[in-house]
Amino acid sequence: LLLLPIFYIDMILKLQESISFDFNGLRHTVGTQLAVAGCSATTIAAVLKHASPDSCQKYVDIAFQGLIDALS
Repeated sequence: LLLLPIFYIDMILKLQESISFDFNGLRHTVGTQLAVAGCSATTIAAVLKHASPDSCQKYVDIAFQGLIDALS
């Protein structure tokens, strides 16, 4: 169970060789993926350590818009 985070770190380091990304980009990816998975803005704010869910509502809005587009 403790090897799982190390596996992810190794994969991120390998990706770093082929693409450029920054910490903020990774945070946005996590926020978006949590929204796509159905998490609320409050949950996303807690995971990303934001002071309020208002700043994470954009992730939920983006995910919801993508769902609406897919259903249309």
